[in-house]
Amino acid sequence: MADWHWEHDPDDLLDALPPEAVDAVERLAREIAVRESMVYPEGASFTGATPGLRVQEEGRLMLTYLTDVRGERAVVVQVTWLGWNQLPEALDTASSVERRAPVFPGPHAVVMGGRPRPRSRLVSG
Repeated sequence: MADWHWEHDPDDLLDALPPEAVDAVERLAREIAVRESMVYPEGASFTGATPGLRVQEEGRLMLTYLTDVRGERAVVVQVTWLGWNQLPEALDTASSVERRAPVFPGPHAVVMGGRPRPRSRLVSG
C-alpha cells in the first residue's frame, strides 16, 4: 500500500458520532485507502486527472471523500450515519423553532429551518 492513508476534514468531523459509527468510519476509510493505492499505484508521480468527489456506502454508513492521488491519501469530507438511537445532544438543546424543523441526522446533523414550501401541483389538461 506504500504510504497511502486516510484522514478527515474538518478535524471535528467525527466528534458527534457514536463510537460504533467512528469504528465503522475508520474501517471503511482504511479499505478505501487500500483500494485507492491499488487503483493509483504511481501515487505521488501520478499525472492524470483526479477522480473528484465520490461516495462509498456500507450498511448504515455513507462516506463522501476525495482521493488525493499525489498526496497518497483519501480525505473523508462528510459522514452520514443512519444509526442514531437518539439525536445528538446539540440538537436536544436546540430552540423550539429549530426543534420543529425537519432533522436529518449526520455527523453534524443538519437542521433545516424556515417556512415550508408549498407543494407543486400537477395540472392536467
